[in-house]
Amino acid sequence: MLQASSVPRNKIVPMRAKAITPILNVSDIAASFAWFEKWDWKKLWDWATPPTFGAVGSGACEIFLCQGVQGGRGRGANAATFGPHGDETADKGAWMSVWVEGRG
Repeated sequence: MLQASSVPRNKIVPMRAKAITPILNVSDIAASFAWFEKWDWKKLWDWATPPTFGAVGSGACEIFLCQGVQGGRGRGANAATFGPHGDETADKGAWMSVWVEGRG
């Protein structure tokens, strides 16, 4: 495992993406799990009580579902979801997790 303290600050450490997981903003996570199950995707896990975050999967593919935050459903007039003029609860864009392995 590559630790940040072992890398000089001016050295760029190459990273190889191992997987990308989209994160969808959903309005009702339980209904979203049920919708994916109709397509034979399986609920992999959920987090919190009641659940507000979780994942569905099919084969080697997985999608994270996040209720009410992390991206949007694109229905409003907001210009950004995150950043200097954005808000992570806004309604533009999609989030994703990029799973990497350090090389060096």
